[in-house]
Amino acid sequence: MTISIVDVIGTNITYETTMHFQNGTEDIIGSYVDIDTGDSENETILVISAGLDENDTVYTSGMYSTWKLNETVTRTYPDETRDTNHINITEEQSYTEFYQFISMNYYWDRSTGTLVEMLVEAFIQLEGFNLTLSMLIRITESNVWVVPESPTLTPILLIFIMVTTAILTTAILIYKRRLPKTPIH
Repeated sequence: MTISIVDVIGTNITYETTMHFQNGTEDIIGSYVDIDTGDSENETILVISAGLDENDTVYTSGMYSTWKLNETVTRTYPDETRDTNHINITEEQSYTEFYQFISMNYYWDRSTGTLVEMLVEAFIQLEGFNLTLSMLIRITESNVWVVPESPTLTPILLIFIMVTTAILTTAILIYKRRLPKTPIH
């Protein structure tokens, strides 16, 4: 899975998630999230506000507004030690023929707000059947943490990226594929 930030406007982040499958196919899903309010497409928690501290809520409204960060801890991701915000959520439900226990641990890079690790474990008991699930997602590489050798290159790189993006955006807007006017039978 690859997540690419497409656009940032204020607190709104637009991104694409590309799922790579073993059979060689891919699925690309576009999404957005307001990292302040939590308003989003696909109810995401892949990105939160940068610089949050212990007891801060993940978002200010919506489904995750009651989730408070437990702690900021130091962890290593792609060979770099990072301050990460951690939250552990546990849920337990029990009914007549049903029992469920879920433990969710999320870690976000504190300086960028990017999800770097998620561990979800669940135990479900239903009508005599037991089901145990475990899912781990962990960042393996990032181009955000790469710092140029010379600090004087940073403005040049930013200008190059902005100009390249403007040229590509203009080219995409100019080239629009037109559909044939004759009906297809």
